[in-house]
Amino acid sequence: MPLDFVATECGFDNGLGGASNAAGTGPSHYVLFGRDGDGVYFEYDDQIHGGVDQVAHVVIHLDRIVFSLRDKDTITVRKEMSDTEWSEFIAGVRDAFPPAIVAGAAN
Repeated sequence: MPLDFVATECGFDNGLGGASNAAGTGPSHYVLFGRDGDGVYFEYDDQIHGGVDQVAHVVIHLDRIVFSLRDKDTITVRKEMSDTEWSEFIAGVRDAFPPAIVAGAAN
């Protein structure tokens, strides 16, 4: 099931990153990620959707990040916060995920 939401908050601290639309209206959505041993844990919307190394590819655009999962689903996180917060989030994605699976804008 593809998921696409506008993130109103995001962050990355001590190896753990995430974004959500908690400050917006409508159904709540989030992503959470961080290193877990030799892999990367990734979760969206509920722990039932969490697991290590389930992200196959990440594409960073200036206004969104698309996480492509191994099960072929995609999670799109769209920017609706300051450039500084977004840049920190992108830096966190680049820090957590292996460089071989991350492509896109350099912000």
